Amino acid sequence: MRKVLPLLGASLTALAMVWSTSARAQDQFKDLDPKHWAYEAVTELQQKGIVLGYPGGYFKGKRTLTRYEFAIALKRALEYVEKNAAAAPAGPAGPAGPAGPAGDAGPAGPAGITPEEVEALHKLTDEFKDELKSLGTSVKDVNNRLDALAREVAGINNRLDKQIQWSGKLFFGSRNDLSRNAFVDYSGAGRQASNTLFGAADVLNDIVLGAKGNLGSGVKANVDLDVSNYEWYRGATYSAAAVANPALGAAVKQAETILPYNANIEVPLGGAKSNTVLTVGRYGNQVTALSYSRPSLDAYFDVPWLNDGNYVQDGFRLKSKIGSVDAKLWVASFGSVVDSLGNPINNALFGSNEALALTRGAAPFGVNLSGQIAANQTMGLDLGLPVFNFGQLGFNLIYLTANTSVAGSPFNSGVVYDANFKLNPIGRFNAYAEWAKSVTSIDISRADGQGNDDNNAYVANVSYATGPLDVKLAYNYIDPNYSAPGAWDKIGFWYNPTNIQGPSLRVGYKFSNALDVHLGGDFYTGARDRAFLTTHDNIERATAGLGYKLNKTVGLSADYEGDFFRFSGDVKPMEQFITLGAQAHLTNNTVLKLAYQLLSYNQFSPISYGVGNTSNANVLTTQLSVHF
Repeated sequence: MRKVLPLLGASLTALAMVWSTSARAQDQFKDLDPKHWAYEAVTELQQKGIVLGYPGGYFKGKRTLTRYEFAIALKRALEYVEKNAAAAPAGPAGPAGPAGPAGDAGPAGPAGITPEEVEALHKLTDEFKDELKSLGTSVKDVNNRLDALAREVAGINNRLDKQIQWSGKLFFGSRNDLSRNAFVDYSGAGRQASNTLFGAADVLNDIVLGAKGNLGSGVKANVDLDVSNYEWYRGATYSAAAVANPALGAAVKQAETILPYNANIEVPLGGAKSNTVLTVGRYGNQVTALSYSRPSLDAYFDVPWLNDGNYVQDGFRLKSKIGSVDAKLWVASFGSVVDSLGNPINNALFGSNEALALTRGAAPFGVNLSGQIAANQTMGLDLGLPVFNFGQLGFNLIYLTANTSVAGSPFNSGVVYDANFKLNPIGRFNAYAEWAKSVTSIDISRADGQGNDDNNAYVANVSYATGPLDVKLAYNYIDPNYSAPGAWDKIGFWYNPTNIQGPSLRVGYKFSNALDVHLGGDFYTGARDRAFLTTHDNIERATAGLGYKLNKTVGLSADYEGDFFRFSGDVKPMEQFITLGAQAHLTNNTVLKLAYQLLSYNQFSPISYGVGNTSNANVLTTQLSVHF
């Protein structure tokens, strides 16, 4: 007999994977490796009576099936689908009534079937029609039943498509500090002194209720309502006033606010399958880390839906694919994105950090707000063009404006120009390069008289990944007057450092599924001679860490960062951060994390951004996140 093509065997196995629930441990084939990628699918086929194996309890998976043997398995699969299709889910149930007494547990039901799987069964039935006929199966009846099943599945999907899809995300966290003096933490936030680790705590929460719905003709509505005091915590601590005086804002950190974090309508222009989509309302937006990406201002808590790099903005965005070119155009406002207390949640900063260094005559560590302006409006254009089979070339132009300028700043608007190139992978190699330039102005038509020769930024990196090894070599050059609302780097608690240049190296190695380590080093000097950094000054950063999985549920980690500053006059400030962590995946959608950090500052005081004393602090955090 002719042998079955591997693709046909894989088709039946793929169907089993879709149907599969957790397979029972008993009655397994003796020669089936539990680590094999198809183990669960084959075991599920066995439990369903589709694959019976050979005498003695052997599967003999390396032996090619004959067409007749495969037809027998297909016949059993068709009978299983016919028997259980009626039990396919008909959509979400309505509100539940009062709970009654618990009954005996019944057998697990089927996982349902999709139109693609019905089509796969159609093709297999046609391919094996002669063998199925010899087994006493009417191919015509099978196809009629499959057609009816396809119509039923399509009807269910159509009803589901019109229903609102609800989702939820919950974050709960607590933070305790131990420090004899006020200090600036790893996030660049001013913190009060605390004589006991288990005294006053920041108790934080962020709860998001989401809803998505299809309005017809491809139009979609998206809403996320955020109830949070975490936004206040992150915003109140990350401010120039809070850094200079950590006692400020302490009373309002716990304020609970309500914010529509996402509220928009997506309209496909030209039909449901159009390549052009108009988004109107409140939405998240970002481009590249160097030009336009919201920095994660909190280094202690992991809230993915807030730390995703998107600026939240009100307005419209047009996305389109014109031939092979990807295009994105937007016009939006930040000023209207405020919580229920009237506080803005976005600070899209632009303008030079140099003013801060010149006025203070010292290192601009931490938060550089004095020489910058928070934009309240933006518009931009982002283009992506494929370059044959080599990679993709990107261009973006971003305009930012504020209503009024701050004291000492001769500008209230600015433009960021950006060009980038991403090389398609060459074997195990990847490469990326980007250039950007920022220009400030009085308004869109009037320059502010500032020079434009020291406001460029260049980044480039090459990475190599093979098996357990990952290596990335990069070079960064950031001029002292470059400023954009991006998230390109963080040295200690210094976000988006400027007037730096130099290489960096990252190496990661996975010793096993349980143990992995990573090492890194950055070797920066001043890009130009300025009041803070000169071309003879150095900033060296060392990073190291390891992760160890105790089991599938619990993992441990340890991370270190040391930042070593070498200034003229034999001034050598230093900051070090050691973080010990543990996390437990309690369920598929629930994660518990704990972390304990030791901070040490030597020969400088972050509060005054200058050379000063030695200080130490400890931070303990606990967080629980759930999504459904």
